[in-house]
Amino acid sequence: MRKISCVIIDDEPEHIATLQSLVKEQAPFIDILATANSVNTGYECLQKHKPELVFLDIVLGSSTSFDLLEQLEEYNFNIVFTTSHEAFALRAYDYPSLYYLVKPINKKAFSKAMDKIQASPMNFGAKEQVKDAQQVSNWASAKLAIPDRKGIRYIDQKDINYLKSAGSYTEVYLKDGNKSVISQRLGLVLEKLIPDNFVRVHKKYVVNLNEVAYFENGKPSCVYLKNSDHVSISASYKEDLLKRLS
Repeated sequence: MRKISCVIIDDEPEHIATLQSLVKEQAPFIDILATANSVNTGYECLQKHKPELVFLDIVLGSSTSFDLLEQLEEYNFNIVFTTSHEAFALRAYDYPSLYYLVKPINKKAFSKAMDKIQASPMNFGAKEQVKDAQQVSNWASAKLAIPDRKGIRYIDQKDINYLKSAGSYTEVYLKDGNKSVISQRLGLVLEKLIPDNFVRVHKKYVVNLNEVAYFENGKPSCVYLKNSDHVSISASYKEDLLKRLS
């Protein structure tokens, strides 16, 4: 039997050991080539081994697996996402092409995932898998996931005033005056927000339309939010903003 080449990327050693044990016991058709425990080591592992299958933890330290995948020009491997969050599994039920395992991983769930892998051609729909997983991970379209070193904090999107680009990071300013930082670029974070509620007004700013209180025309124009914060608007985004506000 030809074996499927595989790597495991997870920041928790005990979960790597669990997957290795389950593969040995239930999936002899899988050949584990290597393991990794972070975005950086995961990237190196994928570049070196070019596997057909990856067990990929959603949260990797203070980053996510999507940060890792974003670094890859191409990826042509199947992915089995692993997560400690049951909400992910509940939402993922709506995406039959998505492979996922909820920690702690049990034998029955692992067996079902392996049946799906064996029934599907390798390299099938990898891009679609990742897109679906991103949508699921940021469920329920009313939450924004902010990874930290211990897990993921979920912020209600309705509580966001505006977001500001800070290089490869994004600053999230909340209505209560607090600020959070996400280790992702603003454009990527914008894709996770409810489209009807947020609009880009500047290359550095995205605002919550529901919090806009006043538009000031000028050079530059700006919007004032309900808490009196104000954000500059660049000319290239002004027309779209006014349409969205009308």
